[in-house]
Amino acid sequence: MTFNNSLFDGTYRLGPISLPQPDADISQGYLAADGSGTFTATEDVLGSDLLSVDLSGNYSVDGSGRTLLTVTNPESFQYVMYPVSSSRFIGMSIETGDNLAYLGSLDK
Repeated sequence: MTFNNSLFDGTYRLGPISLPQPDADISQGYLAADGSGTFTATEDVLGSDLLSVDLSGNYSVDGSGRTLLTVTNPESFQYVMYPVSSSRFIGMSIETGDNLAYLGSLDK
């Protein structure tokens, strides 16, 4: 399998792969990647209220398949994702000082 930006292309369901920490928000949504390094997403977050958030940003896939997903709007944060099949990525948030790391999956 060749690993480059075209590996990450299409519409994915995004969500957690583990139960959230106490007091953490729960989220689900969809992400659309263009195969060229940019994405858009909509995420519904259940915390004290239900909130729908539109996200956008960029990504890069290196030769090992490691995918760095950088959200640039509405705020900046990053995830690192790894392909585990042709239709599934598993990853986590990689923010400095984040005591509640988010473990998530993207599934076609």
